[in-house]
Amino acid sequence: MILYDTRITSTFSGACNRDSYYQSSRDGAQAQYRLPFDVIQDILNAKRLIISEYQGNSLRAIDRDTRIASTIARNIVSPRFMTQATNGDIYLTAGHGIYKYNYKLSITELVVGSSTNQGYFDVGLDESRFYNPYGLIQLKGI
Repeated sequence: MILYDTRITSTFSGACNRDSYYQSSRDGAQAQYRLPFDVIQDILNAKRLIISEYQGNSLRAIDRDTRIASTIARNIVSPRFMTQATNGDIYLTAGHGIYKYNYKLSITELVVGSSTNQGYFDVGLDESRFYNPYGLIQLKGI
């Protein structure tokens, strides 16, 4: 994290310890991550940051006041880029598909593509294939 008013770089959350990685709700610098990939500010809770953890196959949340990190979704194959809809749902690229994390129900579901089957097929949502989709955009009002 870079504090722009003082131009000081400091650790907001996370520690580098490759030998003893585990997911837990540990405090600030004690939290451990495996290749955090993307971070967004939760639009429904401005005090919360959401991180896609690529090698940890999960979504993590950090409370900006307490710096407590917690896992909000697990078993997502290599989550990468994220965007958040106005209702709070998070859309993310993972594996070879695009997923939705349902904010209210706390569940993750495949929207299009596949977690493991790659390809370039432009057909219906159930059969379309991607190869490591990178990047998402949010259209206004969605």
